[in-house]
Order: sequence, then C-alpha cells, then structure tokens
Amino acid sequence: MVFVRSFKKLKIVKAVFVVLRPMVCVAALGSTMGCASAAPEPTTQQAAAIDAICDKVMKLWPGAQFQACQSSLADTVTAMVQADYTAAAYKACGQSGQELNRTELARCILDHRETAINIGSPPAGSVSKLSAATIEPVASDRDFYMDGSIPVRRRRERYACAELGLAPGVGLFGACTDELETQIYFVDHPNG
Repeated sequence: MVFVRSFKKLKIVKAVFVVLRPMVCVAALGSTMGCASAAPEPTTQQAAAIDAICDKVMKLWPGAQFQACQSSLADTVTAMVQADYTAAAYKACGQSGQELNRTELARCILDHRETAINIGSPPAGSVSKLSAATIEPVASDRDFYMDGSIPVRRRRERYACAELGLAPGVGLFGACTDELETQIYFVDHPNG
C-alpha cells in the first residue's frame, strides 16, 4: 500500500507543477517572456522515435497506455534537451578565456542557454540524433507490455530509456524509468 501512496503523491505533485508552471513564470516576471528558457517540445523526428519506442520496445497497443508512454518519453526528451543546452552553455562559458567566479559563471550559463533557446539553435547532444529508423525491438520480449510479467515490464522501461541515449546509473535514466512506469500505472489505476 505504501508503494501506491507514493505514486499518488507523485501524480499530485506533477499535476500541480504542470498547472502552476506557466503562472509562476508570469508571476515572477510579469510576462511570459521569462519562460523563454524552457526547452522546446520534441521535434517531429524525436516524436517519431518516441512513437517507435512505445511501439517496438514497450510493445504497447495504441490507446491510453501508448499515450502515457509518449507523454513520459517526451518529458524525458525535453529534460535531455535542457541538459544539452546547459552543457553547451557551460562549455562556451569555460572557453571564454575569462576567469569567472560562481555567480558570473552561473549568469554566463543562463545567458548562453536563453540565447540558444530563443534563436532556436538546437544543442548537439545525443537526443538530437534520435531517429525512428534506428529503433529495434528487444528480441527476447515477445509479449505485449500489458501481458508481460512485472520484471519484463521493468526491463522494457529500462530499454525504452536506453533507446533515448540514457545510460543506467545516470540521474535522468532513473527518472525516465520511474516516470514511464508511473504514467502507465495511472492509466490502469486512476485512483492510485
């Protein structure tokens, strides 16, 4: 029962954040201009790869679970793009030749990130190379996701996140697998 309660709390927190995020940007800066530092939605190429992962790796039927998979992986791709923007900005600030203190470095990174996002310059991270053409099914898993045992489902969730270019043991990998499991769980258990 503790497991279900933790999922319920996660869902409530996520729902509140999604609803309040635009208001926080407006309240904090008086306009939506301050929200420009948010990474853009996944590209058409990335969305096609996400669909292929939900189909070939997760083996989900079109429907609510498939949409939960799409939503979860799209959130992860957006987080990866954010991390790529930050890494590119950090690199640019480090190569500036100036010795920066923490505050100056943080400001430099923020400025570089916002400029790159605002001009639509995508970062050159692993997620930028994501392609539906390279997504392959996991050979040993023949059953559909919902017909598989819990260990098979967890394995597919891990492989789905690995297809995005995430490695086990990296912070985003755990967040990706947890979010994927949570979103699909709540489709079948809307009351927790």
